[in-house]
Amino acid sequence: REAGQGEGVRTSAAERRVAVVDGDRGQERSFLVDAVLDSRDAAAPDAAGHCGGTGQEEVYEAVGRELVQHALDGYNACLLAYGHTGSGKTHTVLGEDFVGGASSSGSYQTSGHGADGADSAADVPEATGPGAGLLPRVLDSIFNAVGQDPGTTCVASFYEIHNERVRDLLDEAVASQHASEMVAWQDGGSGGGLGSSRDSSAKRPKVHFHPRFGSFVSDVLEVPCADLQEALRQVVLGARMRTTAATALNDRSSRSHAIFTLRIEREASSNSV
Repeated sequence: REAGQGEGVRTSAAERRVAVVDGDRGQERSFLVDAVLDSRDAAAPDAAGHCGGTGQEEVYEAVGRELVQHALDGYNACLLAYGHTGSGKTHTVLGEDFVGGASSSGSYQTSGHGADGADSAADVPEATGPGAGLLPRVLDSIFNAVGQDPGTTCVASFYEIHNERVRDLLDEAVASQHASEMVAWQDGGSGGGLGSSRDSSAKRPKVHFHPRFGSFVSDVLEVPCADLQEALRQVVLGARMRTTAATALNDRSSRSHAIFTLRIEREASSNSV
């Protein structure tokens, strides 16, 4: 139905305006916004080789740089991507390099932690490559800033909310079980949740609310990240474990709400950032 109505949204980057058009009634409602980042012409360079649309680097400069500074100043910083399926949330936040498993920039690095690194190694794309989204670029800036501060510790967690259940995306122990459950769910079965077959002794992540600190999720794996590569590796592992399914608009649509958190802890005597 929406495709038959033509373009229902008009944008103006110069005027920072978004207009919603109702073709049936001939009405148009305009809204002023902080910025319009239109990527539709980004892949179509002009004769001089310049792209007219907004690319991943421009998105970071408009949104991510301020986010990083707030975090380094000691404030809680949060980015929320909102939109219907196929609108580009995952592409904007993660980027195609961190979702599809192939790097358009051609630059991969391998990282792993464990006895020999073989079982846990994962291909990690370049954080600032053409196919890197907002999150990798934010992590790159954060670790560049805190890398010289020995009193700083960074801890990452990554989980998703699907079918009203929280699932830890960094807990590799539940990956195989979830894969089998998703096959049943996509085939119309009842395996969409965590399932009753999971070890009853294992703690499931739960949502809590603290009157002072607000909402938080308990019993999720928190991974200390000594450097940028380790943090990016957690992004890659978590993205691969996300719940996806084909839709009419996207053959690999993310069917869950995913939350990546990087907690920055600094000793009181550290004041270099």
